[in-house]
Amino acid sequence: MPRAAFAPLPTPTPKVEDREVDTEFISEWNYDADGKPDAGRAIPMKVVPLPDTFVDYPPHPPYQYCTPASRNENARMIDNKQAPFLPFADDPMFPRDTYFKAFDEEAQWVIEYETVRRLHIEHRFSAALIDEIIRATPGLTPLRISNESGLLWAVSQRDLPLVIWGDGLPSSSKPQLPPHFAQDYGGSKDLFKQVNAGLSKFCPNLNCITHNCHVHVDSDWSLFTPPVGQVQPHLTSTQLLAAAQGPHPACSKECFRLIGEDDMEEDGPANVPLPDLAILDSLLKLIPDAIPCELAVVSKITCRNVFVYRREKIKDAAIISAGKQPRKGKQASRLNKKAKKYDYEIQHLCHVSTQDVALTPFASAFGASYTANGIAVVQKNTYFPDDAPPAAVGGKCTNVVLQRGTFKNIVVMKSKYGLGAFAGEDISVGDVVGEYVGELLDNSNETLGHRDVIQDHSKLNYCFGMGGVDADENGKGGEPDQTTVDAQWLGNPTRFLNDSKPNKPNCVADEVRVNGECRLLIRAVKPVKMGCELTLSYGDRYWKTGQEADKGGSGPASKSGGRRRRSRA
Repeated sequence: MPRAAFAPLPTPTPKVEDREVDTEFISEWNYDADGKPDAGRAIPMKVVPLPDTFVDYPPHPPYQYCTPASRNENARMIDNKQAPFLPFADDPMFPRDTYFKAFDEEAQWVIEYETVRRLHIEHRFSAALIDEIIRATPGLTPLRISNESGLLWAVSQRDLPLVIWGDGLPSSSKPQLPPHFAQDYGGSKDLFKQVNAGLSKFCPNLNCITHNCHVHVDSDWSLFTPPVGQVQPHLTSTQLLAAAQGPHPACSKECFRLIGEDDMEEDGPANVPLPDLAILDSLLKLIPDAIPCELAVVSKITCRNVFVYRREKIKDAAIISAGKQPRKGKQASRLNKKAKKYDYEIQHLCHVSTQDVALTPFASAFGASYTANGIAVVQKNTYFPDDAPPAAVGGKCTNVVLQRGTFKNIVVMKSKYGLGAFAGEDISVGDVVGEYVGELLDNSNETLGHRDVIQDHSKLNYCFGMGGVDADENGKGGEPDQTTVDAQWLGNPTRFLNDSKPNKPNCVADEVRVNGECRLLIRAVKPVKMGCELTLSYGDRYWKTGQEADKGGSGPASKSGGRRRRSRA
């Protein structure tokens, strides 16, 4: 048995040849399974004296960095609702009350979740009973409304705060609800609906081609990509059985291929659990001509069950009748008239063209024709001004560097004013240094007071305006910025470019459109040698107070609280 405590360690004896050397020793012991040490051994050390000199390594001054990112993220939908982790939590001078007052959402959800948790875990209330009580009580949020809404879904998107409840125990010590509690919302077993639910958040923009891109798609948008329609079957039951007799072997001795159709009458849907049948029903809407052996694996039933259910669900007579109908002419015209119409936005290409373009959300598709599956198609003419550069009219796209992210090397180091961005390589005039990225803030309908609190406290401002028009020398003719790129918490080394005052900058910010998306490109206007600092002009408005900035004609409207932004000066 292992001992409760180790016995005193024996002192190892150095070897005879080591005793005659003026040296230091370290001792080493090994322990057996019972925790008993061996005799130990003395290992000689070679002592190397350090030079008696004092080297001063001053610490780096405090600085604030952010999550590195290669593209923008949309903060419009959630930025002003839910408070994130408290910034400067260890700073007693940070105005916490002022910061939290800027958020709309209160902590009612914490109380609601704790109530649900206690009803289920401590009092054994079922999910159905709890949800029935909640839906009958005004002002409370149902447990689950859809696959991405409801109280439990909202709780899963955030961190529960540490709360000391009336019984004196913290919330962190309590057992939590299981992850899939009350997840039987409407359509949760319908695979066909689930596929379309995920597809609705797929972004087809050429900059994204992914789900929930956080630039064009937000969680509360109902539609982005058109839903998948039910696929028309082409094989009758006899044809499907013949198609299955191919090179692939039978899945088992009971495979539907080895048994006659008349011998499978007992394999009907009456003997299949309803949840499994619901999955099979969805699969037949998506891939009706798939081999039953393959569908059986997903639906967790036998291939004989799949074959019989398909034969009853999809009648051979309907397949034969549909196969005889014409595929062109009047039939195509009738399909077009019944096609569901979606509103799409035309994506502007990088060259002049006249062609049929499939539209993407969210603008009027006036004058568009509709295909049989409901996709709007319109003839698009793209024109460029007379002074457009040759690359814009035809040939190489000027945005290739931005799309591929082949930027110049930037080194962040100490500069005259805090940290600065320095050229990590020689940069020529016209080279794309990088892209200024951060969180996208909509200036038209957002009040972002909490960001102003952080900026005032840290004395740092990483906001960059997009979509506005600068005023003239007399302060007239300007238009407010439509969007702000805030690199306070999300960005890349371009956020460290300092203002060039009193000198002229060696870089400028160009506002460009890439596949319909507005982005900020940092471009060199002077040759920059390796090791030299990269600079921008923030614009005169950046150095004014909030009220003075509002009078400048370009930049924040009154709703933005006079937020100062860098401009494309």
